[in-house]
Amino acid sequence: MIQIVPLPRLIGIIATVYAVFVVVMFASTRAYSSGIDLRGATEFAFAYAAALQIALMCFFSFLWKWLWRIIPPLNQIFFPNLEGKWRMKIDYIHVDGKSGTTCADAVIRQSFYKISMEVSAKDSSSVTISADAQKHPQSGRPTLFYIFRVTPKSNTVLSPQSYDGAASLQLSDDDVLSGNYFTEANTRGHYTLTRAEA
Repeated sequence: MIQIVPLPRLIGIIATVYAVFVVVMFASTRAYSSGIDLRGATEFAFAYAAALQIALMCFFSFLWKWLWRIIPPLNQIFFPNLEGKWRMKIDYIHVDGKSGTTCADAVIRQSFYKISMEVSAKDSSSVTISADAQKHPQSGRPTLFYIFRVTPKSNTVLSPQSYDGAASLQLSDDDVLSGNYFTEANTRGHYTLTRAEA
């Protein structure tokens, strides 16, 4: 689960904003209409609760991406939107000492609370099993920790068995994701991802 804002803090912020909003609206309505009663106030509160719920659903579904785009400092304050197509350079070392570099295409999908990455290379493809995006505790850099499953393409690999791996990728100031990975197939190496041109 992506930790843009910790869930307890988010709930607290929403509850506080809603409480202040209802109090202000109730006070302003009462100032202009002294005949409002408890039933009217309750209906008023529930009507605004429904409106707030719709607004929050829209925000968490798609409006946050728009907000992050028009207010760039939100990318530094919380967690940046990494969604999109990326070019991936993979520097690898096998257990037998064979090493090299290959390229792949990656697609990152991100919602307010989830993130995943799919990778397609010449000899294999991979999907995310689990991912956690957060700010690094020491450096404050956006970091993507993820566990993935690699499936070799049967037409190019002799033993097409899937295997799992893990990686930790940090986002640099120049919008490059990079970090080390290792797999249970005794391979390890380094990923470097740059955004594909639109």
